Amino acid sequence: MARMLSRARSDRGRCRRLGFYMGWFHFSSGSDGSSAHVTVSMDKGQIQKDKDKAVDKVQDLGQQAKDKVAPTTQKAQE
Repeated sequence: MARMLSRARSDRGRCRRLGFYMGWFHFSSGSDGSSAHVTVSMDKGQIQKDKDKAVDKVQDLGQQAKDKVAPTTQKAQE
């Protein structure tokens, strides 16, 4: 159980770092003298664009793998 929790924390950390790197999250801060304000914004549009690009890339790589294996499979069947 402890191993699973550790893994989940590690995965969340990777996801946050990736999000910052990809520009999904933005920080802003301000102060009115007696208090400080920190705002974290999430760019859902950018996340969706990056997700769509990743899906397209994976599908393209899958098709390339199928195309590469198909001739080998046909030869084996003959």
